[in-house]
Amino acid sequence: MLFLLGQVLGGIGLFLLAIKLITDGLSIAAGNSLRNFLAKATRTPMRGILSGALITSIVQSSSAVTVAIIGFVNAGILTLYQAMGVVFGANIGTTMTGWLVSMIGLNFKLALWALPLVGIGMLAQLFMESSRIKAIGEVLTGFGLFFIGIEVLKNAFAGLSQSIELATVFPDNTSGLFLYMAMGFVITVLTQSSSAAVAMILTAVSSGALGFDAAAAMVIGANVGTTSTAALAVIGATPNAKRVALAHIIFNVFTGVVALVLLPLVLWLVAAVGSLIGLEQTAVVSLALFHTVFNILGVVLMWPLSARLTTFLKHRFTSVAEHEIEALHLDATTLGTPTLAVNAVWQELSRVQNFVLHLGQQVLLVPVPSRKAVHELEDTTENILTRVRDFTVQLYSRNLSKETANQLPGLMRVSQYFHTATVHATFLREHHSWQVKLLHTALKEDAESYLFLCRNILKSMQSPDAEDNMASFPARIVEAEERYQALKQQVLSAGTSQQVEVQDMVDILELLSHVRAMMQQLAKAIMMLSDQKQALEYKVDVVPVNQAL
Repeated sequence: MLFLLGQVLGGIGLFLLAIKLITDGLSIAAGNSLRNFLAKATRTPMRGILSGALITSIVQSSSAVTVAIIGFVNAGILTLYQAMGVVFGANIGTTMTGWLVSMIGLNFKLALWALPLVGIGMLAQLFMESSRIKAIGEVLTGFGLFFIGIEVLKNAFAGLSQSIELATVFPDNTSGLFLYMAMGFVITVLTQSSSAAVAMILTAVSSGALGFDAAAAMVIGANVGTTSTAALAVIGATPNAKRVALAHIIFNVFTGVVALVLLPLVLWLVAAVGSLIGLEQTAVVSLALFHTVFNILGVVLMWPLSARLTTFLKHRFTSVAEHEIEALHLDATTLGTPTLAVNAVWQELSRVQNFVLHLGQQVLLVPVPSRKAVHELEDTTENILTRVRDFTVQLYSRNLSKETANQLPGLMRVSQYFHTATVHATFLREHHSWQVKLLHTALKEDAESYLFLCRNILKSMQSPDAEDNMASFPARIVEAEERYQALKQQVLSAGTSQQVEVQDMVDILELLSHVRAMMQQLAKAIMMLSDQKQALEYKVDVVPVNQAL
């Protein structure tokens, strides 16, 4: 008995390892292509459902797709309403595991295909230089282990069916069905994979260890249990992440309740559909069809309620973080999809850019509109930049493609430029009396002209036309540098001729050097961030500062 239980645990372990390899490998192999496809294919709700089903059926992980969609919602690429379509579709796509097991896995010639897949996959990972080919090798290894896991579980359950009859443990009535559903839920929570749970249930049915009605109840429980992954993933996450996860939970719980309440009707529908499309009427095939049918039924019933559900979710988990003081786009759940995580870093730095541009304009005004507000803006910027650096370091430790890894140092450098610009802005706020001193000298007109030019440059890069202004931005920075050099020479001449006190000259020159340094650091950050945007291959709108503040 202990040996058979050990085989069951080993089979589950192989499934979990296989699904992880398939998901990770496809994420790296697809890279930006998968991200770009998702971005384009989810623009309408119906396309969202179809793309969610398609991608999840390939990736074999609704959790991975849900995490990707969280990243898109955080980035503002998708609305919450559009994202729900993908979440609904992902639940349909995850039923593909049942079809793989029932139509292929249980009739699979193990010695002919599974072991060679593992061998070819590992050779690709060990000896190929291309990160994409290595990732494809990881996927092949995953599929090989997937089918080996089926064989291990099938043999284990065949032995268990002769030793234990589950029908004698749990009664074959309504209360028994609830117990079986609870078993499916617990198995999924423990394994954190509904795909592994469903595969285990199907192999138990094929081996005679489990009856069809009991297995159907367990599949319902597994379908509800998969929400635990999303629930755990968004602990401490952003409000948008929590809303998408809650949509996932509401859909799965609703679908599970409907499937259980209407179980006789759903089973009749399964038989009718199976007969209509000519499927072999075996228990495992019918069970796979049952899993698909009740998820499609859930989408049909939930879709008319999507608009109201979106409104409900938008009023949940609201916080100050969405408006100002914390990172809005960085979410630990996106670390599992590196290309999305890189995009999240870019989005957050674009948001910081607006903060620092606004900060720069404020400290160049006389008088400063609100010293307290400017100080709070400095703190906000530094808090977010700290979060960006920590997040980037975490991301770099992941299994990244060469392309993704090469983007991170550039983003880290942008972060440092913004930090240095903020330090200079803080100096200008703290020594604002020097600016007042400058504007009370004979150099007032030229000084005001220089400061006005700097403010105008910063304002132009914060406006809705910032992208159009980017072409003239380098030339305007050169103009500011020329004005600085001319004004510096005038200050030196004024000090030499004693038009201003020597100490005042020193203070004013230091003031101007910080203005110049702030402008230069911002120029480097803005131009490098623009280059990074092109590397990300698709356009994302920058959050306007009046929305971010």
